[in-house]
Amino acid sequence: MLLLLLLLLLRLLLLLLLLLLLRLLLLLLLLLLLLLLLLRLLLLLLLTTTTTITTTTLLLLLLLLLLLLLLLLLLRLLLLLLLLLLLLLLLLLLLLLLRLLLLLLLLLLLLLLLLLLLLLLLPTTTTTYDYYYNYCFFNYYYYDYYYYYYYYFYYYYYY
Repeated sequence: MLLLLLLLLLRLLLLLLLLLLLRLLLLLLLLLLLLLLLLRLLLLLLLTTTTTITTTTLLLLLLLLLLLLLLLLLLRLLLLLLLLLLLLLLLLLLLLLLRLLLLLLLLLLLLLLLLLLLLLLLPTTTTTYDYYYNYCFFNYYYYDYYYYYYYYFYYYYYY
């Protein structure tokens, strides 16, 4: 469940990143158009020598307003880039968290496998001795032989 939630969050962050990049591209295009307009106004101001005072002041005022707009657009571009960087860091953190979660799941699976292996290696409740004793109990002859064999080893090892 957590894995699906992280994947959904990752998808939403990628979509937001794409939208921010598109917005950044539009802002750069607007900036370029504004610079072209400023350049045209400067050329108009430089080429018109026989203008009156009012037209020159109006052109200068317009130029000043356009420069202010350019400054505001640059500030907005800077904030957008900062937001983009923050989003990329968040995306990186989310990917790291997703990787950590997958690693934790893999570790859990390995522990489960190890536990299963240990359970397989543990001896069962019925050993070979029990099987042999039960078999000898039903056959008296083999039981005697086994008893004698056990007694012989008991004597050999402990006396």
